[in-house]
Amino acid sequence: MLRAHDLFFRYDDGGSVLSGFSAEFAAGEVTYICGPSGSGKTTLSLLLAEMMEPQSGEILLTPDEAPRATMVLQFAEELFLTDSVRLEIELLTDTKRIGAAHHHLKSCGLCLPEIAERDPFTLSFGQARLLAISIQCAQDTPVYILDEPTIGLDEVNMLRVSVLLKVLISLGKVVVVVTHDPELIESLPGRVMILEQGTLAWHGPSAEFLATSSLRSRAALE
Repeated sequence: MLRAHDLFFRYDDGGSVLSGFSAEFAAGEVTYICGPSGSGKTTLSLLLAEMMEPQSGEILLTPDEAPRATMVLQFAEELFLTDSVRLEIELLTDTKRIGAAHHHLKSCGLCLPEIAERDPFTLSFGQARLLAISIQCAQDTPVYILDEPTIGLDEVNMLRVSVLLKVLISLGKVVVVVTHDPELIESLPGRVMILEQGTLAWHGPSAEFLATSSLRSRAALE
């Protein structure tokens, strides 16, 4: 269980982004963070991943492990460091993690032998996104935070991301996804949290969320 308790965060050049946010994120299921632009979704994801620190409040993980979280940023495919897919995967260094990356790639429909020696920047947009997410999701942490992982993807590749997330869930991971993609939520049921002005305005099953027009509108999904 990942718990956020009474989180406050304010940027130097603006007002409060998070104001007393508290929530629990269970292992073995996906939690979607939705809400209008400026509601604090990306800031919350960075705090949960411990890439930033709240000005007050705390983030607790039970049982506590280190490292605790992996963050998959928007457009993670722009962060490749080498000139081949094989070398990108080998940056993981650990045999277990490299094996996990191979498994994730296979799960989402990429044939590694066909692309191993290609420059990752020459892959299609969908292939590059799936490669980047697969590598990050091989980090073997208890918590995975993904910020808009399906943005810009077609339906086929969106469903492949959904399959990859399902693998993480089957491994008992805490999976938190910031998204504006109702098709992703429909493809992989879980729980939805709606952020409004830095506070938790609603939370409940994804089926209820998708079936309620007022909730979808509140979350800026329609």
